[in-house]
Amino acid sequence: MRYKKVLSFVIITALLIGLFVFAVNSGSLKVSYGQLLRGLFVEPDETVSIICDLRFPRIIIAMLAGAALAVSGVLFQAVLKNPLADPGIIGISSGASFVSALIIAYFPTLFFFTPVFSFMGGMAACIIVYSLSYKNGFSPLRIILVGVATDAVFSGLSSAFNSCILYTSPSTRD
Repeated sequence: MRYKKVLSFVIITALLIGLFVFAVNSGSLKVSYGQLLRGLFVEPDETVSIICDLRFPRIIIAMLAGAALAVSGVLFQAVLKNPLADPGIIGISSGASFVSALIIAYFPTLFFFTPVFSFMGGMAACIIVYSLSYKNGFSPLRIILVGVATDAVFSGLSSAFNSCILYTSPSTRD
């Protein structure tokens, strides 16, 4: 059992390093790995410094974001004691998309703030789910059932809103 865990960790680490090396050299600037190592550790190279300044931060941020998403998913599944739990099941995604659609339709000047409003819509859905599912404590089953109902409500509201916008837009009146 321990052997499998160590082997899995070694394989995943090797794949991650391999993807990092591949990502460093994917783009318009190409350098050999010898030139990359020389530019990093021996003598400065303009091409390598461009790669260092532009690609390394993006690659590292992508790796950290992926790790954070993986940890948050595991925690979400552990809290709900359900291996299939995700934000779509308990209505968080539907709440975020509904608020996003409202902002885009009624406040188009705030388009660039859509992620902020989507986050607030997801938080509102989360608060609704947790406030409706609390009864002398939290039960994972109750959270999931209330979440599915919340998901259905927000999905229905989004569909109704999209239908109303579609049938009342000026382009369909002709």
